[in-house]
Amino acid sequence: MFHIQNSKKVDCPAKLYVRYVVRKYLTKEYRVKKGCVLEGSRWTVARMRTNAIPKQVNGDDCGVFACKYADFLSQGKPLTFRECDIPLFRKVMVWEIIHEKIL
Repeated sequence: MFHIQNSKKVDCPAKLYVRYVVRKYLTKEYRVKKGCVLEGSRWTVARMRTNAIPKQVNGDDCGVFACKYADFLSQGKPLTFRECDIPLFRKVMVWEIIHEKIL
């Protein structure tokens, strides 16, 4: 496990490695699933204060948290959800999967 937070505005080696691995994975998955090249050269990396990111305090909700981070960020929404919202998000996600429809 990498601890990639640091107090300076510089990139530590672990943070750079995580970015590299995620970008490589997404590029490969896109090529496999879509059959074309994902243009990653225009990507930007944004910084967020750790107190601005919803926190998971149990070991069960990481998938829902990851999905909601992606959901909110892809829509340009601030990360305003809280852990108490996760049970509802989980129910909505189950409904969406069963009905093959995004609400």
